[in-house]
Amino acid sequence: MSELRKVITDCGGEMKDDNEAEYKKNGNNASYQSCYKAKGFTSNDYWSSTTNASDSSYAWNVYFDLGDDDWYGKTYEGYVRCVRGGQ
Repeated sequence: MSELRKVITDCGGEMKDDNEAEYKKNGNNASYQSCYKAKGFTSNDYWSSTTNASDSSYAWNVYFDLGDDDWYGKTYEGYVRCVRGGQ
């Protein structure tokens, strides 16, 4: 999950949980929106490989358009993309 969050911050997006003002900033930031798409994340939301330890039917999902992430049931539709963490 940290690799997906890093894409957001490397592109100039803000990671603010439950902060509507930051979501709007990310949504209106054309440079940020272009950056994550240029990195191959053409949809808004992607699954991470992080499964909830308390309930394995949930996994972490990252929303690039808003710069948000949260637990979602694995029945929720989303995308996956292989990413490699840097050193």
